[in-house]
Amino acid sequence: MLSNKYGTEKGIHTGDSKKDVIRAYGENYYEREDTGATIIGYFDKTHKLNIEFSLDDNSKVGGILVQKINN
Repeated sequence: MLSNKYGTEKGIHTGDSKKDVIRAYGENYYEREDTGATIIGYFDKTHKLNIEFSLDDNSKVGGILVQKINN
C-alpha cells in the first residue's frame, strides 16, 4: 500500500506530479526507464546523495528512493 505519510525535505510525496518534482528540485534531472516505470532522479554531489522518483502512467510519483553515493 502506498502512503504519502513520508515526504522529501522539499515537500514531495507520493501522488505528486512530475511537474511538482521539477518545480521543487529543478530542471537538472536525469530520466530512465526501469521495469516499465519512468524514473527521474537528481544527484546531490555536495551531500553525496541520489534521489529518484518513480512515476506511474499518469506522471504521478509512486515511489521515492534516496541513496548514499559511495566513491
